[in-house]
Formats: sequence, C-alpha cells, structure tokens
Amino acid sequence: MLSQPGVLTATLGYYRAMFDPEKTNPEHADLRIKMARPIGVPTLALCGAQDLRAELMLDQSQYFTGEYDFQLIDQAGHFLHREQPQAVTKTILAWLQK
Repeated sequence: MLSQPGVLTATLGYYRAMFDPEKTNPEHADLRIKMARPIGVPTLALCGAQDLRAELMLDQSQYFTGEYDFQLIDQAGHFLHREQPQAVTKTILAWLQK
C-alpha cells in the first residue's frame, strides 16, 4: 500500500501535521484541552505484536485513571482486526465478560 505513488508522502504528512501545534485549527482549541484529560473509563488496548507502535503503546497507561489493559495479538501488525479477526474477537469478548 505504501509503495503506491503519493501514499507514503500523504501518510507522513498526516503524522507531521498531527503533532505540529502550528498546523492545528484554532477553532478546535477546546477539543484539544478535553483530549488532554486522563481517560477514566475501563479500556482494552489491542495492538498487533508485529506493529511498530507496540513499543509506544506500552507506556500509554499513564494517560488512564481507569483500568487499562494492554494486550498484544500474535501474528498481527497494524491492521490486527483484519489480520487476526478471530483472535481479536476472542480477546474483546473475554475482556467484556470479566
């Protein structure tokens, strides 16, 4: 997918703009303040074990005041719900049943 013309440039541009405060819409200032608050609801965070973000997600618990359960899904990358749909579904159902 990233090898298609223009896709890599657009993807990198998205992430650069997302983290650059100078490129944010000033009309969304109130929303950005709300998004900076800790999350208080129980949360299940899933990530593919082969996803490059997995290492970054290990430290996300600091943003949660409620239960935070981080689990890796084996043999999956960034699109774990497409790569391992049965494992994702099983993990979600087990978490909801506890």
